[in-house]
Amino acid sequence: MPRAGSIAATIALGPGVQVVKVTASDTAVWALSNDRRLFRIDPASNTLTATVQLPDSEWPENEVSYGQGSIWVTVASPDTARQPELDSVLRLDAQTLQLIARIRVGHSPDGIAFTPGAVWIANHRSEFGANGGDVTGRFDVSRVDPASNSEIGRVPVEDRPLSNGCCGPQGMTAAAGSLWITDPQESGNGLVLRIDPATNSVTARIPFAKIQATACGDLAGDDAALWVVSGGCNGRLLVRIDPRTNQVVKQIALGAFAQDVALGFGSVWVTANGPFGNAALSGLNRINPATSKVVARTHLPAPQVLDSGATAPLALAVGAGSIWVGGGNKVLRVTPR
Repeated sequence: MPRAGSIAATIALGPGVQVVKVTASDTAVWALSNDRRLFRIDPASNTLTATVQLPDSEWPENEVSYGQGSIWVTVASPDTARQPELDSVLRLDAQTLQLIARIRVGHSPDGIAFTPGAVWIANHRSEFGANGGDVTGRFDVSRVDPASNSEIGRVPVEDRPLSNGCCGPQGMTAAAGSLWITDPQESGNGLVLRIDPATNSVTARIPFAKIQATACGDLAGDDAALWVVSGGCNGRLLVRIDPRTNQVVKQIALGAFAQDVALGFGSVWVTANGPFGNAALSGLNRINPATSKVVARTHLPAPQVLDSGATAPLALAVGAGSIWVGGGNKVLRVTPR
């Protein structure tokens, strides 16, 4: 199979670092590590220009995303019952990484997406009752106003009264005039939720019950298609959804855990990790959206398994004229072929 691209630069972030997420703009790249550090990379020189230590979080593998001219990082409170105010999204200066605002959102925030005039946060766990009581089984998505740096509403997406509080909204993206959210639920294969940002309401629920994948990971999309990976639940499939019909139309086997997905250069890009799959298939895959087939692959060594026992991710972003892959303590710059 042809190579998807060639490695143009390797940016080392230092010993002990494990990259879990990356995001990019036309002028910079940012990497989030599992020890809660955020790194800024200058693509003009392929060098680190800033590093900041972030607040403690219930889990390190939260989201970092660039939008509205800033960097946004979700922070899940280490003790939501007693410190719910720590469930928040951080807004940081994209150049200096200085904190601009810490905005309280829902329980255990995870995925981030942007629409004009709004930032959206997927709250992974259900809300608590009054005065920190038992979880209610009500899951929601927070809407944040970037002009005032405040949460201005929550969109209820599910009501599961018998829930143990997990698991709800996870990955999120904006595409085809809507917000799309993966929701793995406590059992089964979960579903993908579609929200209309104009009405703050759920307009479609796309169950994964009849397919082999789990709605447990990141998403990317445009007007033509939505693409879902299930690396958060160690899935090896890329799922294609048609936004015109709200139906799953394709499942693409990758042979290794599908970790992250992004669009760019006329293609769909997916990182796959091989510690518990086929290590030979670990790396960067290029998919032709016209055929939904893998047309090229660049092999990348699979990062080691995290101390928690979870699979170390191969994080992915497109920006500054390149593909960026974070794995282990490095960020790789890949030039598409």
